[in-house]
Formats: sequence, C-alpha cells, structure tokens
Amino acid sequence: MNHMWPALTVLLSLVIVPGERFTPLLGLSVIISVAAISLANGRDMLHTTDKLSVMPYLLGGMAGICWAIYCTLMARWRNWVHHYATSPIGFLMTGAVAACIALWRSEWQPLTPPMIGVIIFTALGPWGGGYMLWELALHRAPISTLSLMGAATPILSTIWLLIAFAATSAAPVTREQVFTLTAAAAMISLAVILGRINLMQKNIERHK
Repeated sequence: MNHMWPALTVLLSLVIVPGERFTPLLGLSVIISVAAISLANGRDMLHTTDKLSVMPYLLGGMAGICWAIYCTLMARWRNWVHHYATSPIGFLMTGAVAACIALWRSEWQPLTPPMIGVIIFTALGPWGGGYMLWELALHRAPISTLSLMGAATPILSTIWLLIAFAATSAAPVTREQVFTLTAAAAMISLAVILGRINLMQKNIERHK
C-alpha cells in the first residue's frame, strides 16, 4: 500500500499544484503505473488470510498518503522550500522517534561493527542520498512526470530483493516472479514514456 504514493501524488498535484491539469494521457499513465505496482507487489496482500496481518497494509497506506501529501506540498511551494533542507530534519525526527520507542520497549540492542557499517552505507547512499536527490528533484521537475518515474521504486526494490535472495539462497526465485517483475517494469516504462509525451504536449501548447 505504501507504494501507491506515486499515483496519489499525481492526483493530489492536479488539485494543489498550479499549472498541473488532467489529460487523458496522464490518466492512462497513472492507471498503468498503479496496475504495474499492483502486479509486482499485490500478490502477498491478495493471499492474506489472517485478519491481524491487514494492519501493516493499513499503516503502509497511511505512510503512502503522508508521503504523497509531503511531495505535493514541496512541489506547490518549491520557490520557498528550496531554501531549506527538509530531508535532514526528517531524518533527525525519525531517528529520535525510533530511539524513544527502543528505550520505551527496552529493546535497545548493541551494534556490531558490521551493523554500524551497513547503517553508515545506507545513510549515505540508498536512504540519505536517495531522499536528498528526490527532494532536489521536487524543486526542479514537473511533479506529475517525477511521480510516474517514482513508481519504478517498488519494482526496482523487489527486483533487488529477488537478486539478493538468489545470490544468498535465502529464498527460491521462481519463473513466475521473474515474468511478473519483467512485465511490471515494462508497464512502468510505458507509463513514464506516456507521462513524458504528456509533458511535451503541455509545453508545446504553452509556447503557442
């Protein structure tokens, strides 16, 4: 559910961000991206039988909504927010909340040197670097096109997980999974291309 934020961001931008408007091509792009994300990540949710296991999806959905609102507001007031680095503030708040929860639950575990290395790597690269680049892009790129590109995130993350599973033999990788992810990646690529065409058409109309 958390991975539905790209489509939510596009829909919110049509209402909140000046200059964004709905077109049939943009609508088709959103539908294709949602279908691709559902194809790549929806299998486990469809097979959920335990009522208690629905809660993570609800929390993930709430996280997706919050992130979509954040991205849309960043695009709405980009002339103001580009003077401030909001991502580091978010990182500090997240770390503080995690530390409070760990202390409250008395589950603070000592970190080994390899664990510290992994934390530093992910903080500088995939997490910290990725979020900072995304924030910089929100100040510059059209929000609708950028969000469609962001829809590739769940596809790529699932592909990397399968590669990790195959490399470590932690879990078997089936042909069905490979086919599903290949189809989802192709659909996301098509959605981004359609979004780009939509942006080009909008720019042509603007300069007439």
